[in-house]
Amino acid sequence: MVEKPHFLVALVWLELVFQWPLVLLNIYGILASKPWFNTTCLIYGASVITGMTALLGEMLGSQKASDILLMMYSPFMGLGILALLRGLVPQSGKAPTIGKRHALARKKRA
Repeated sequence: MVEKPHFLVALVWLELVFQWPLVLLNIYGILASKPWFNTTCLIYGASVITGMTALLGEMLGSQKASDILLMMYSPFMGLGILALLRGLVPQSGKAPTIGKRHALARKKRA
């Protein structure tokens, strides 16, 4: 791509200002197993898919992009789809404990 499309600069700023902090939050959410991890994955996935759709659409529509460049950008679309699906899938293996105590957590009375 010799000429940069006008929206490309905006997509780069979106990635630097919005998506990189979300990546850092997601890494922290994974390591600390935070309950808001699904929400940030959903936001990140939607943002990546939106940006990659515009970028890949421009590259395919202008037919100026090489096959190598398309092969480099295509996995990011897959990453966005995986993050979006991860954000939509509820957490499994954790029972809601709001207001109730588990049977094992009760104290035995003598």
